[in-house]
Amino acid sequence: MWVLGGTTGLRQRDVWCSTDGANWTLVCDSAPWQARAHHCSVVFDNKIWLYGGSFSTDVWYTENGKDWVQATDNTGWGSRDNFETVVYNNKMWVMGGAGLNSSTLKFETYNDVWNSKDGVHWTQVFPSSPWKTRKDFSALSFNNKLWIMGGGHYLADGKTVELQGDVWSYKEQTGIRSNTIVIKNIKPIQISYIRGGQSIIIGFHIHKVSSMTIDIYNVQGRNIRRVLNRPMHSGTHAIEWNKTDNNGKQVSPGFYYLHIKSDQGDLLKQFLTVDN
Repeated sequence: MWVLGGTTGLRQRDVWCSTDGANWTLVCDSAPWQARAHHCSVVFDNKIWLYGGSFSTDVWYTENGKDWVQATDNTGWGSRDNFETVVYNNKMWVMGGAGLNSSTLKFETYNDVWNSKDGVHWTQVFPSSPWKTRKDFSALSFNNKLWIMGGGHYLADGKTVELQGDVWSYKEQTGIRSNTIVIKNIKPIQISYIRGGQSIIIGFHIHKVSSMTIDIYNVQGRNIRRVLNRPMHSGTHAIEWNKTDNNGKQVSPGFYYLHIKSDQGDLLKQFLTVDN
């Protein structure tokens, strides 16, 4: 077990380890990274990694706790505190957290998600996740999924924290061409696939003749585009959405919701768009 930095009233940069939790050894009393708190660390690729905290933007790693190497001084995801990190699908993931808005000088929380295979190059997976922005939450990898739960969301005053009691999971799609997300069948409407590219192709099957509407919503619940509003015969269909809103403007990459409504029932399904 390892303890890295933290605060005792003053920010620390020491490193300790223990094999039993009772007896602790000081491995390094002054690591080369700046003293910090509210940071994250993981074990990945046989190394201990440390990043973020105290509004820093650097990433460090070590193989023995004493000799540290700086992987990067600028992660791309900016300075933040109270975020979470998980190793999932052979990558390090960073999500959420809190920071100071330089324009309003108020604290705010985030819901973006990033990952990296080497700690140097970071990819923004989701600019804005469907879960509410938050800090001080829990995250873990379990059952081939990435999970987050709980935490607190800063309100507009930048001081009041609204506690969250929800749980979200995400399964990364790998080895699938054309950004295809395969979805389990749900009756009476069966979604076969949502396929990305220049346009979003929605494949579905209905068992009876029905009047149908298909709408796209953003994560704030605003209707972005109605892509279908007419009777449909029974069978398999494919509807195209060209990733524009009701004003013909191209939408940003991110999470959206597909709402299919018919005489027999309705279905709400989340999906992700990416750059072409």
